[in-house]
Amino acid sequence: MTSINLDVSALFNKFANKEVQIIEEERVYESPRSGKIPYTHVEIAENEPTFKEMQEVAKAKNLSLRIWLPGTAGTADFRMDRVNVDVNKDEKGTWRVGKSFRLG
Repeated sequence: MTSINLDVSALFNKFANKEVQIIEEERVYESPRSGKIPYTHVEIAENEPTFKEMQEVAKAKNLSLRIWLPGTAGTADFRMDRVNVDVNKDEKGTWRVGKSFRLG
């Protein structure tokens, strides 16, 4: 892997706080010990245009894009060719791209 000296914020700031399409689905996990545990499953809508554009920007710079939705589990490895992006729901219930972008 090649080390990249790149200001990813300069590349991705135009996406900060943009509304994105996220699908929410109420599900129930059945635990042998705790019984039924309700939770909300979230995933990116198919062909979501903002993330598609972000993927293109990343690819043009030989970067990969890792999108962090609430509850996402990921590896703890640090990669200088991967941009991490947080996605959260605002106070009005609208899903938005986070305001910071970081390599890792």
